[in-house]
Amino acid sequence: MHDDDKILVERFVKEGDRFAFEVIVKKYQRMVYFLALKMVGNHQDADEVAQKTFVSAYKNLAGFEGRASLKTWLFRIAMNYSKNLIRDRARHMGEEVTERSATDYSTVENDIDNHERRQIVRQALENLPPRQREVLQMRAFGDMSFAEIAQASGISVSAAKVNYHYAVKALKGLMVNLGESQA
Repeated sequence: MHDDDKILVERFVKEGDRFAFEVIVKKYQRMVYFLALKMVGNHQDADEVAQKTFVSAYKNLAGFEGRASLKTWLFRIAMNYSKNLIRDRARHMGEEVTERSATDYSTVENDIDNHERRQIVRQALENLPPRQREVLQMRAFGDMSFAEIAQASGISVSAAKVNYHYAVKALKGLMVNLGESQA
């Protein structure tokens, strides 16, 4: 963990210094917001994810052990909230499509096509080994360097690169196979 982050965390946890937490928020809010935006795809949901991320960080900062950087810890919280939001949205997607009127057929057809594409990607991601999926998400959605991924995952930089390479290769193959089986 960076020394300035360590000091801010200690000031907040040990002294209850809310200004220290405000500095943390200001320092990382853009990163958290843009990660969420990449994952959830719209500004309103990204705002919600960012807000939940910092509320969670505020409540749980005392439990932050510093094994990974503060940035990585916040990233993981934001990723988890984003995944939950995407999963909930996908669950409700089927309900939305059936609620639309039959006269709006072309919109419903487009929604179904988009939903099917998202399902193929989601299913392909779920079929990846957990480590590869995690590395791919950190790299693609979190815009993390391989060094940051290695630190967050507890693996070497070369292992992060190898996992990413195999994840991309496997994802391409899975998407082709899933796309064909859905056709």
